Amino acid sequence: MMERREGYSVFSRRFDSLDLAGGQNELARTLHQVRTPGNRIFDLTQSNPTQAGLVFPEKLLREALSGPGSHQYCPDPKGMLIAREVIVDYYAARGWEISADQILLTSGTSEAYSYLLKLFCNPGDAVLAPTPGYPLLDFAALMETVELGQYPLTEKNSAWRIDFSALRKCIRPNTKALVWIQPNNPTGTVAAAEEAEALVRLAEEYDLCIIVDEVFSDYCRQGTTYTPIHSTSAPVFTLNGISKILGLPQLKLSWILMEGAPERIHEARERLEIIADTYLSVNTPVQVALPVLMNQREAIQREINGRLEKNEDIARELLEKQTAFRCAFPAGGWYLVLELPEGEDDEVFAVNLLKTQHVYVHPGCMFGFRPGFCLVISLLTPPEEFKDGMQRILFQFQG
Repeated sequence: MMERREGYSVFSRRFDSLDLAGGQNELARTLHQVRTPGNRIFDLTQSNPTQAGLVFPEKLLREALSGPGSHQYCPDPKGMLIAREVIVDYYAARGWEISADQILLTSGTSEAYSYLLKLFCNPGDAVLAPTPGYPLLDFAALMETVELGQYPLTEKNSAWRIDFSALRKCIRPNTKALVWIQPNNPTGTVAAAEEAEALVRLAEEYDLCIIVDEVFSDYCRQGTTYTPIHSTSAPVFTLNGISKILGLPQLKLSWILMEGAPERIHEARERLEIIADTYLSVNTPVQVALPVLMNQREAIQREINGRLEKNEDIARELLEKQTAFRCAFPAGGWYLVLELPEGEDDEVFAVNLLKTQHVYVHPGCMFGFRPGFCLVISLLTPPEEFKDGMQRILFQFQG
């Protein structure tokens, strides 16, 4: 056998930072222990719309996915034109004029991130993402051997805003892109117009790309103004998909919308098509069905928004009767950030809550909040379960 250098492994070093032995934190271990037959768990982390007791037009969805053309395979790296034109219409209804050539389909937002990291970054290059935030990008960056840096959001008037002074200090020579997520998961924050403009100016100044994750943009609350991130110079790549727009994550259809200086976008599109052509991951039936699926958008979103409103009303009613917990209701998205009383430890509280009340919540530190700050709760939970769980949280503190 060939002599190998010291420390040689047949496997990539990208996995070295992971606990592959299956180690779990205390909350995960506790969940495994209490989730036994006969034990009811009040799961306030439930964010899968297909498992949240929502009503979907199932017969119509099945028929759409088996319609004419679904059995034919005529792949296009950008995605089928019939699907991309539907997405153009979706943005037109939002007052946003684009062309089908600006759209490239992916099988999900995670894949869209992967494509963009391949597009921008050499191994060891970096992207910056906001914190607090959902920890999806950690693994996407790991898989692409890209460094993931974080820039802080600062709480101001119950909203989380970009700290531009701190963001500037985070930019390094190897930084290639800034990520902005709105509505933010889980804070629910939406950028003010001046923030959107400042983010574009910063990208122009440092010659950076911007990735905008707007998957929750259809779930802004009444009175919230959603400001898209537009640029005619710095490349902006906006991500969205039917996982949230239609509450159908199992159908795996998302997209990248490209804007910016025409020559830069032309170069980006050429490279993205090569990446997409390598995988051709978006299946034909969902692309053919997209016109029918998107026609159900209003009905599906009415169902989801009704759930969000109902649970927010429940939370308001319960929280008004006590003084220990504070909550700033989100401008958008599916999550509620419940601030813990001073001196509590969010991880300890979540573990004890699961042990004694059988209520499962996420501690805020999982999303990058400062230790002890909050719990993160899904507003997509069935209302009866949501109410019972919230009451048990308040009881746990009083006890």
